[in-house]
Amino acid sequence: MKRLFRNLTFFALAAVALTACDNDVEAPYGIPGTDANPLGTHIKGGTGSGTLENPYNVIGMLNVASNLEAGDNTDDYCYIKGKVVSITDQFSAQYGTGTFYISVDGTKTNQFYVYRAYYLGNKKWTATDQPLEVGDEVTICAIVTNYNGTIETAQNLGFIYELNGENRGGAPKPLASAVGDGSLENPFNVSGALKFTKKLGKDVNSTENVYIKGIVSKIDVSKNVEQNYNSGFGNATFYISDDGEDANTFEVYRANYFNNTKWAEGAGPILKVGDEVIVYGKVVNYRGNTPETVSGQAYLYSLNGETSAGK
Repeated sequence: MKRLFRNLTFFALAAVALTACDNDVEAPYGIPGTDANPLGTHIKGGTGSGTLENPYNVIGMLNVASNLEAGDNTDDYCYIKGKVVSITDQFSAQYGTGTFYISVDGTKTNQFYVYRAYYLGNKKWTATDQPLEVGDEVTICAIVTNYNGTIETAQNLGFIYELNGENRGGAPKPLASAVGDGSLENPFNVSGALKFTKKLGKDVNSTENVYIKGIVSKIDVSKNVEQNYNSGFGNATFYISDDGEDANTFEVYRANYFNNTKWAEGAGPILKVGDEVIVYGKVVNYRGNTPETVSGQAYLYSLNGETSAGK
């Protein structure tokens, strides 16, 4: 898979691409990279280089991101400037994020989808903050993804940097580069596991078992019961990331305990946020949008360096 963004060359390549875009014939359709439009489609009017000093306008971002294949995302954060067209999910104290559309001029032509982005300062919205309104001018800082053909910000990996001229600072935390080959000697890190799994077809299991190393960032809670290792099911559902933060996570879904056994009372420790783990098993791109381990086909290989309970 060819990727446009490559570490230090990203912005230089993007600037060249955008210069070329202005000479293209204007496309008769709305958003490139959708199911109806081929990859690499450019729309006339793109500007910017994606930096804070020179953010993309919405068309510029759509043009650059049109080179991403489905399931792929930029390796770097991009700054995108536009006007709010409509609000799908208003910012709320419950989640602290908002979902909305922006365009160059605030009309419905050539829209960009801002999905579950944080508020100013890269913080969760609180009740003391102003809600977003149609017509607001914003600058977004985000990782951008091609989500099943729709160009949008990656969930929880974007925030409003500036709102109607106001900004509260806040810098994106760099994501770890994808490393590893899935072997015991060289396990995937979480970024590597995400990249590997996203390349699988929708609901297709990997043919091989892989090792994935990460830090527990969240333990799934369902019906107010922690889905940790317990004697009821003997498996656990939790999320891991490269830095222990609750973003850019990989879901470990219903994984068994050490040695692929069911956990039972007295078998050994259960998980806590911050634990370093290695899991082993098959992975799946569930519904084409959730990379995770296959239910019942993965297990805890290592917990904080130990490969069996009490050893």
